[in-house]
Amino acid sequence: TPPGGQHMLAVENKSGVFLSYNRDDISSGYRQRIQVASVSNWYFNGEPSYSPLTNMVYISNSSDSNTLPLKHGLVAMKVLANGQLSFAWQKTVGFNKSSVPPSVIANGVVYFASGAASTLGAFDATTGAALWSSGTLLTGGIFQAPVVANGQVYAGTWGKQFVCFAP
Repeated sequence: TPPGGQHMLAVENKSGVFLSYNRDDISSGYRQRIQVASVSNWYFNGEPSYSPLTNMVYISNSSDSNTLPLKHGLVAMKVLANGQLSFAWQKTVGFNKSSVPPSVIANGVVYFASGAASTLGAFDATTGAALWSSGTLLTGGIFQAPVVANGQVYAGTWGKQFVCFAP
């Protein structure tokens, strides 16, 4: 529930479409439709993340959009007073047309796993500024959301690694 009290529901569709609804009246149809990813990719299949601290929705994007200048990686949308979403920033990360897990937000930081590209990154939740990257330390792909607990970030890879990063 963003400021203004409008209950929202946001979903991703495998056709690359991001939809937002009035959570209290879903049957009235979607409030906004955004072609975030490619219509033919079918990897756009996670769930968005929301931060009440920044009043932004964060979308893990599997592929470049067919209709908008949105690229694969991480896309941030600001929730406006009328309940509409407005582009805030994006970071092109990983491979185009690769499944990516949902992002995780903690303490003003967005943690993003790049799927097949095997990197974990941290971005300022407000500006999108890159704060940290695992670089080439990880192998095998990261296809599940990282976990943040007690100031540390945990991730498992398909390369049979379980890692913990701390400040």
